[in-house]
Amino acid sequence: MFTTPFDGLHKNLGANFENYCGFSLPADYGSPAAESAALYQHCCAFDLSAFARIAVSGSDAPALIHSLFVSRTDNLESGSWTWAIAPDTCGSLLDIVRLCKINASYLILASPRSRKKLLEIIKSISDQNGISDLKIIDNTEKTGMLALYGPAAVNAFRNIVPIDIEDLEIGNCLSISLFMMPITVVRGSFLSLDGIELIAPAAACKLAASAIEKYHKKENITPAGMECLEAALTEASLPIMLTDQLLPQRLPPAAYGLAALLDPKKPQSNCRPTRQLVGLKLQGNAHQHRDLTVQYGGLEIGWTDRVVYSHKLACAYSLAIVDQEMADLSEEVQLTAPNFTMPAEIVPLPLDPTLNPKFFSPK
Repeated sequence: MFTTPFDGLHKNLGANFENYCGFSLPADYGSPAAESAALYQHCCAFDLSAFARIAVSGSDAPALIHSLFVSRTDNLESGSWTWAIAPDTCGSLLDIVRLCKINASYLILASPRSRKKLLEIIKSISDQNGISDLKIIDNTEKTGMLALYGPAAVNAFRNIVPIDIEDLEIGNCLSISLFMMPITVVRGSFLSLDGIELIAPAAACKLAASAIEKYHKKENITPAGMECLEAALTEASLPIMLTDQLLPQRLPPAAYGLAALLDPKKPQSNCRPTRQLVGLKLQGNAHQHRDLTVQYGGLEIGWTDRVVYSHKLACAYSLAIVDQEMADLSEEVQLTAPNFTMPAEIVPLPLDPTLNPKFFSPK
């Protein structure tokens, strides 16, 4: 397993470690419930070093980016980022990435498990289209990535890191040199929350780690693990984790509720789904069950890759892909694995008790 530049920080703060996509990262710091509460009430610090960071530059970079994504990318301005959809070679969804542009260069921030496939597709597109003036650098193992997420994240970052982010708005990014080290700062998050992300070489990451360790109590920054992050990703109704699986069938991006991100001028955008993304609500403390089928009347109508417990929603829940005609089903369905079955109900997205009070009774 790879260790990250923040490994010492995690150990000093009492992390419980897990193998997360080949990286040794905190699963939690002892209380996932406290971490979840802090994320929505103040801010949490996450080590996102396992997430892919792929730099693309050269005069042919815009042509590659245009071909790589089925989202519109030609209107992305320098100093900003946008969500972009990366399909695989068959047109089904590979990943939902965040695409940053700084000057004439691009930075792709992607989920951990799609990294190698993205690099393969980039090479294939370059070879097939004769794109030659191109520089691709996979910085995932050469840098670290620290994120502060939550309503107080920006103020906390401003108080402990000597980088001027006064003019950095949500959706912005910048590149600076700090102590002769290249630093990228991104305003935003992989969640439906505000945040600040810092991408830097190991030496600069260790400076940031020292600041977190020294000031996290004063600034009310809660260190959080991957369990909290994955639960929050699902609470945000963002199906990043679903894209990591060996899918029972190949599905276009629209099946995941991502039609608004598609560029209608690109051919892959015309695919019409037969299944769609829904929420599932379950009783009890079901946690981290994976690779489940959704059944109704003894027939399979869909699947999901995991069930987690949400302290925010006060229930176990999941994102699932089901047959389109079953998406509004009001009757009970079953989540089935080889050794157990759990009853569940289909709920509308987003998984938000303020928007769907009928389905959720938060604490």
